[in-house]
Formats: sequence, C-alpha cells, structure tokens
Amino acid sequence: MFDFGKLLGWIKDGLFEPAAIWDTYKAEGHSWKTTATQFSLPLIVACALLALILGWLFADSYLLGSAGGFNGFIGTLIMSLLWFGIGGWIASFLAAKFGGAGSFDQAWSALTFASIPGLIGNVFGTLPWFGGLLSLAGAIWSLVLLWQALPKFLDVPAERAVGHFFATLGLSLVALIVVGTILGALGLGMAGSSSDDRIADIRRDIEERSSSRSIDASQPSSSTGRANDNDGSMFGFGRELDYLEAAENDRYSPPADGKLTEDQIEKAVHYLAVAQRLRDDSQSNLEKLSGDNNEPSFGDLFKGVKGLVGAGTAEMQSVKSAGGNWKEHQWVKKQLFEARLHQDLNATTTHNYELYMNYETQLKDWL
Repeated sequence: MFDFGKLLGWIKDGLFEPAAIWDTYKAEGHSWKTTATQFSLPLIVACALLALILGWLFADSYLLGSAGGFNGFIGTLIMSLLWFGIGGWIASFLAAKFGGAGSFDQAWSALTFASIPGLIGNVFGTLPWFGGLLSLAGAIWSLVLLWQALPKFLDVPAERAVGHFFATLGLSLVALIVVGTILGALGLGMAGSSSDDRIADIRRDIEERSSSRSIDASQPSSSTGRANDNDGSMFGFGRELDYLEAAENDRYSPPADGKLTEDQIEKAVHYLAVAQRLRDDSQSNLEKLSGDNNEPSFGDLFKGVKGLVGAGTAEMQSVKSAGGNWKEHQWVKKQLFEARLHQDLNATTTHNYELYMNYETQLKDWL
C-alpha cells in the first residue's frame, strides 16, 4: 500500500540528511520493485506533473529551461525510468568488478535518492528567468549525491569509487543515447524534438546577449565566435556543442565510383591520430584522479565528466577543429573498412585496398 508520508520523509531526508536515510533504507533491504512503486515512480510523476502545470502557467513568459509542455512530461517519465533501469543495471554490474556488491535493488535505490534534487530542479526550471539556473543547480546536486550514494549502497571500496563512478556514468550516458536514438527511430522521440528546439532557443538567446555586450556589435558572427561565447556561457561545454552542431550540418556527396584519394586517407589518418591523443589525455586525467588518496572535490568530478564528454566526441572535434567535413570522414572510414575486408572484390575495393595498405600501420587499430 502506498504511504504518502513515507515518500515525503524519503524526499526530505534525501535532500537534507542523505547519509542517515541511505543507511536506514539500505538496511531495510527494499527490492527494486518496491522502490520503484513506492518511491521512484511517484516522485517522477509528481515532479513531471508540477513541471507540466507550471510550464502552462508561465507559457507566455521567457523561460530558460522550460519543461516543454506535455512532450516534456512524457519525456521526463520515459528518460527517468530508463535512467533508473539502465543506469541501475550498469552500476550493479560494475560494482562487482570494482570490489563491491552487485545488487540491482541497491543500485536502483542509490539512483532514486540521487535523482531527487535533479527532478525538483526540473520543476523549478519552468520558472521565468532564473529557472535554468535552478535546474542546473539541481542537476549538479544530483551528480554530487550520485557520487556519494553509489559506494554507500553498493559497498564499493573507497579507493575504487572514482573508477566505478565514472565508468557507470560514462556507460550509462552512452546507453541512454543509443536507446534514445532507437526510440526516436520508432517514432517515440517527440519529447526529444521539443528539447532540441528549447536548446536551440537558449543558445540563440545567449549568443544575442553576448553580441549585444560586444564592443563591435556590427561584427558578423562566425563559427569561431560562437565557440568562444559558448565556452563561457554554456558551462564549459561550448566547444563540444559547436563542433557537434557543425558536424550535424555537414553534407557530402561521395563519388559514384566509390574510390578514395590519397589525400582523403592522409587526412583521415591525421584526424584519427589527433582523436587518440585527446582520448589519451582524458584517460591520463582520470588515472591521476583515481590514484589520489584524498576524496575528489566536485571540481575534480566535473573535470572528469568533461573529460568523458571530450573523449566521446574526440574524433568529431579532431575533424571539425581542422575544418574537415564530418560526413566525408565517416564515408572515408567506411570505404577503408570495406576495402580491408574485401580487398579485391571489385575495382573499387581493389583501388581502395591498395591505398589502405600504404597506411595499414596507422589505420589497423582505428577502423
């Protein structure tokens, strides 16, 4: 039977006395189904409904972080449940690999408690003007709680908690992106489209505000200019966002015969080498963080998250920072891969395989 008083108590203690309520909740040994029906789902639905209502009330106001109406409501429900399910399974699976206890029940509990400020932040995100900042604060708070809750619920040793946290976060984000893409392909991506529109509106507004403060307001904006503005205004991820946007806008029409040129392969080798250096830098930073005996600060955690984002977009950043065409680069890699497999299947693979062999040492580990 649903206990509304318990739900309020879990939310209150989860925000203001998290360590104590975590110990109590863990000791009670709730199954993931119990946590889902008595805690997770009511919390998600309540926050999504409040965001929906406030979003309608402030529909005519300037919203920085609007909930997106009914699409936002459905999107919150779907993505939250996916996060608990996928993230919980990954956290549980990895906990056993990092010396902890592989318990899906406890992992679901950890993610639920950690999500409280983030979901509440989504509600405040519907408020005019300062909504976006409050939503961001909730997301940051949730990230801190997740960092603290995972080792508590899953008994991950302190010296391995950093590796477990980043592995869980990184793999979960990748999994959610893949699942979101599949849902979009199946026609279930309505919420995502409205979210993209809101992000575009926010980015456009930030750029306009930055331009209005510029000494030379008449100077036309450029891709480089946007990157500089966003690096300051988009919480440190402006460069990655600009490269992703630029790559999405790339177009390329491959030659009818499918044959590569040596110049294309030379560029591909260069892009892949640069991308590997970016990934190595991220890995090096994570190893330094994992080897530190002191508990990392949130600044350290944010650097780690930024490193994961950087590693995940390393190849795209490599191509776009050099003025390359992302669609062409993808096509070149596909042609090289097929040539390596089929070699002399036809005139195209024969030609491309001969070129591939000239760069086999550099390419064999990257295709």
